[in-house]
Parts: sequence; structure tokens; C-alpha cells
Amino acid sequence: MTQSSFNFISLILEAHWVVQLVLLLLVASSIASWAIAFKKYVELKTTAILNRQFWSQFHREPSFLKLAQGLRPTDRCPLRRLFLAAMGEWKVSTERRNAQRQTLEERIARVLSFKMLEESARNEQLLPILATIGSNAPFVGLFGTVWGIMNSFRAIAAMQQSSLAVVAPGIAEALFATALGLVAAIPATIFYNLLLVRTNQVQQDLEAFAEQLTIRFSRQFDDMSSK
Repeated sequence: MTQSSFNFISLILEAHWVVQLVLLLLVASSIASWAIAFKKYVELKTTAILNRQFWSQFHREPSFLKLAQGLRPTDRCPLRRLFLAAMGEWKVSTERRNAQRQTLEERIARVLSFKMLEESARNEQLLPILATIGSNAPFVGLFGTVWGIMNSFRAIAAMQQSSLAVVAPGIAEALFATALGLVAAIPATIFYNLLLVRTNQVQQDLEAFAEQLTIRFSRQFDDMSSK
């Protein structure tokens, strides 16, 4: 490798195939982390907006039947899906003449608990990939670093000299793999932490809504019992 050809492109093309594989894996990981971060940010941002809208609607509308009109289980809003799940159990239970308040509240609480776990799993999708990239990319880069240094020692042994021209390609490969590992890991770690905060905020909204929903259902049962 001459001084004029010493650039990133030639460095990659002339690198050992193991180092090339490491670099390719790190580039793919970096692209994947940015794509996942963008996708999850849009999803969580949309979820937060839809949740706020339905939360406002929930407080304005006293009738659950009217509130449920037009809603579908496939709705993109988690709070709406939570409400519909509880509403479905409410309808099934209240159709029975001997419906007991304690039993009904326990069933609704179980339905809400199950749905919140389901929503939590949905919100956390793809986040483990970011965590994996953030924690493992530096080690993948370190593997490429070690391999590049090994190539440098092989070149020294083969040519029986330790001039800069002999060791430079292997050292450059090693340093480039290290740098690319950090380039992949640092954004992935930042994205994971930021998105985890947003995911926790959505989960807190679900828990708060479930509490409010349970209270409203209890009031509905009181109204039914007084009639």
C-alpha cells in the first residue's frame, strides 16, 4: 500500500477478509441502529399523541357505551385497546344477573393487567437489538483490532523487518475496526436510553389510565346497583 493509496476505501479493499467481515458487520449494525431508532421514535411519538387525545376524550365522555362506539381492537392507540379489553369483560360480566361487584372488579383488573403486559412488550420491541449493538459492537471492533495487529506481526515475520510500511496496513485495519466499533456502539446506546425513557412514560400512562378506568367501572357498578 503506497502513501497515495492510503485511504479508507483502499484500506477496506486490501484488508484481510476477516477484518472486512468485521467492518461489514459493524456498518450493518450501525445502519440497523439508526433505522430502529427512527422507527421507534416515530411509533412512540405517535403513541403519546394518540394517548393524550383519548385521555382527554375519556374525561369528557361520561358514558362508556358512547366512548366505545367506533373503536376497534386494532386501533393504534394503546389506551383505546386497554379500554376496549376492559369494556369487553364488563359487557360479558354484567349480562349475568348475579354479577358480583368484587368478582367483576377482579376480572377487569386481571384483563387490564394482561393487556398492560401485552402493550409493554409491544412498546419494547426492537429495543433489545439496540442494547445488543451498544454492548457488543466495541467487542466486535476489538476482535478486528486484534486480527489487524496479528496481520502486522505476520508481515514483520514474513519480511523480517519492522519498517512502518510493513506494519502500517495491519495497524490501520486495527484502528479502523476499533473506531467503527465505537461509531456503531455509542449511538445505539444513546438511542436505547432515550427510547427506554419514552417507553417508560408510555407504560406510566397505561398504569395511570388503568387506575382511572377501574375507578370509573366501580362507579358504573354503583349506578347499576342503585337502580
